[in-house]
Formats: sequence, structure tokens, C-alpha cells
Amino acid sequence: MTYFRNCPECNGEMNYATDKILKASIRDNKVCKSCAMKARFSKLEERKKISIRIIERYNDNPSLRENASLSSIKRYADVKEREKTSIATKKALKNVMVREKISAAGTKRYSNIDERRKDSERTKKIFLDSNFRNKHRNAIKTAMRDPDIRKKHIAALLETNYIGRKTDKGQLELLKKWNQMGFKFKPNYPVFTNAELFYIDGYDEEHNVVIEYDSKYHNRMGQRTRDLIRQNKIISILHPKKFWRYNAVNKQWNNVMGDN
Repeated sequence: MTYFRNCPECNGEMNYATDKILKASIRDNKVCKSCAMKARFSKLEERKKISIRIIERYNDNPSLRENASLSSIKRYADVKEREKTSIATKKALKNVMVREKISAAGTKRYSNIDERRKDSERTKKIFLDSNFRNKHRNAIKTAMRDPDIRKKHIAALLETNYIGRKTDKGQLELLKKWNQMGFKFKPNYPVFTNAELFYIDGYDEEHNVVIEYDSKYHNRMGQRTRDLIRQNKIISILHPKKFWRYNAVNKQWNNVMGDN
């Protein structure tokens, strides 16, 4: 015979083997295992203790780390398991406090240069495996075919301070000279649609003029083709009055469109 009662916290069903255990649970007003774990992990000191124990355990036993890794790989090879994890993660991330905690933890971790180096070394080691690289590449391509995912990805790139902000040597100095003549060129001006995002080396919104600053690597054959595709996309989106390309190697200008 099975005895049961509802958890006083979540109202979930709790089963007991004997009537004696049931009465003791009622007397002590015990909660289910899930609620007990939540209460335990809500205490920072408890989380730190558990974290230290786990770290020490895996440091002392390398084979344990390997077994845990293999177990995770085996688990996520199962599509149903991945779907369960994905649903649970999405549900958790809807909570603003959860997102803020994850963000704060990541910021704290990566402010430590040793942690960044460790993470970089682990990533390099993983990507030495050609099979993993191919899987990773194909997974990104598959995800980016989804218009909603691509749109979110581009929106996230626009908000970051680390992408599209690097300038070529001499680029800012060249734009400054043009601005002294009355232009208002902005370096690394973002151009984006729902499908793509790229940064123009210099763009004057008021006069609708584009400058692309071609440093040494732009002379490569493959890069020339990519530059031409990008150039046509910029023209189709902005419809500039003038589009100038400056070759930083031979110091020559090329008027792509518009009058000289």
C-alpha cells in the first residue's frame, strides 16, 4: 500500500512507503525534494559549499571528469533529452531575475583573465577535432536559415561593443580630413536588414556618401569578390549619391558611382 500527501509548497504529490513515515512527514511539515533543493540553493553559502566540493572532487579524479563528459555527450545525443533541456532553459530564461544572475555571473567570471585563458584553451582544444568543427558549422548554418533566429542574432550584434568597432590603420585619419572639408563621415556605420549586418568604413548620412577604406588584405582575389558583393548590397540598401573606394596601398581613389 502507498501513502501520500501533497507538498505544502508546490502542492505536488509526495509518496511514502509506510504510514509511520507519512505521519512523521506531516508532523515535521516536510516539503518535497524539489522544494527542499530550491530552498537549499537559494542560500549563497550552500551553493558555494557545493561548488567547492564538486570542483575538488573532479580535480582529484580526472577519470570522473571524463565519465561525466561522456555521459553528457550520450545524453544530448538523444533528441528528446535535448528538447527537454531546451524547454526547461527557455522557461527559466523568461524570468528576468534568472537572466540578470546569469549575466552577472558571466561578467564576474570573464573579468578574471585566468578564467578567460582557461576558456580559450578549452575551446581551442575542442575545435582541433574536425568532426566537431563540421558539426558546429552545420548547426550555425541550420540555425541561421530560420528568419527569426537570424533577426535576433543581428539585433544582438548591433548592441555589442566588441563587433564592428575595429578600424584599419589610417582609416580614421582619412575620414577626419574629409570631415574638415565639411563632410560628416561616421566610421563603422552599421547597415542591416533582417538577413544581414555589415559596417561601412565611412558614411555621411547628410550627403548620402559612402567611403570604403581598402587596406592590404582587400587586394586578395577572394576578398575582392566579397567586397564587390558587399558593395552592391550597400548600394541597393542606401542608394548613395556617391560611393568612393580608397586603396590604402597605392593611395588611389576609385569612384564606384556618381560624378567625380
